[in-house]
Amino acid sequence: MKLRTAIAFISLLLILTTCSTGLLLRQLTQPADRVIQTWKRPDGAYCLSVVAGDTDWRSILLGSTRQRYYIYAGRDCGQPGYGHFVDFTPGGYLDTEDLFKSSTVDWGSNGVTFVFPVGHRLFIPKDAYEGGR
Repeated sequence: MKLRTAIAFISLLLILTTCSTGLLLRQLTQPADRVIQTWKRPDGAYCLSVVAGDTDWRSILLGSTRQRYYIYAGRDCGQPGYGHFVDFTPGGYLDTEDLFKSSTVDWGSNGVTFVFPVGHRLFIPKDAYEGGR
């Protein structure tokens, strides 16, 4: 019984050490976020972008990881900076980037609405991304 407990403890320690070392290496060598799609407001002052972010490592011990995405509304259309970010990881779609690229954006007087091709909507009020905070 003691031998099984010792083996289980050593195995868990090796898994955690390997995962944390890999995570640290990934964080040190992580590439910059990549803009997938950008929609500019008709007057060109603001834009909404879908950005591929880092890898979600929270489920690594279960044997999987996921690409994280965020939706950004603000002035910086090239590489998002100051503005409003919504962390978003869609589930159940095989080709997530095509899902984002086939989405639409509606600029309204109260804010911007991101519309997925499946009908889901994400509204960001203009107070969240216009002006300073």
